[in-house]
Amino acid sequence: MVRSALLWPTQDPLRFVSLIISLAYTQHRTKTLIIEKLLLACLKWRQLRHPNILPLFGADLSVKDTPTLVQPWIERGNIRDYIYHCNPKPGPSQLLSWLLDIAQGMKYLHEMGIHHGDLRGNNILLTDTNVPVIADIFMSTFRGEWTITFPRRKGTFERWLAPESIQAIEPSEKADIFSFGFVCIELFTGEIPFPALSDQDVVEKSRRGEIPEKPDNMPEEVWFLAKDCWCSDPAQRPPMIDVVNRLCGAERMNS
Repeated sequence: MVRSALLWPTQDPLRFVSLIISLAYTQHRTKTLIIEKLLLACLKWRQLRHPNILPLFGADLSVKDTPTLVQPWIERGNIRDYIYHCNPKPGPSQLLSWLLDIAQGMKYLHEMGIHHGDLRGNNILLTDTNVPVIADIFMSTFRGEWTITFPRRKGTFERWLAPESIQAIEPSEKADIFSFGFVCIELFTGEIPFPALSDQDVVEKSRRGEIPEKPDNMPEEVWFLAKDCWCSDPAQRPPMIDVVNRLCGAERMNS
């Protein structure tokens, strides 16, 4: 139940809202400053309008030291787990369509000057209408200030980080591109990248420039795109507009 919440009107006021993201205070920085930062992030997120971005309904400040963000409940959950448990598995054409939708959402964020910083299958939800939506916008900027707890989500973010982002404070466009390459692997396997390895081992692999093996069901065009996303030189990674265009071409070739 949401009490004393800071909410904004929606086009569908009767829509059931039950996904609440809790952030537990951990550092000495004053609570007021961090809550102000959270509310500013909420206001920016609330203004986003794109079919592949999860909308934000508001923030609840009623529980001491535990502000929460209020979002629509997505019954299917995150896209990677959905693919993993789906029987029969989605075919390459469906996976390509979802991947293109995700790229469109990320292109929109980058055009708005927003860098996600935590792009991975856990943070991409699949709606009942079969549309992927990107969640947890701005949440990566709270690392080190809050312990972030997400219902129905597991795992840590380090596995998906670009090598240059391990010690970085702010997310970047090129780091999002690197993470998108791992999202390609997640969609075509239904598993996290390097599932047999620990997060730290994956971080070390990324630092050495080692990449996952190509999934058998992944079209060559997507594989070459993913490899470009993992380029050790961030400047050589393709911008999201190029990612979208290449996925459009791959979708036409595999339709």
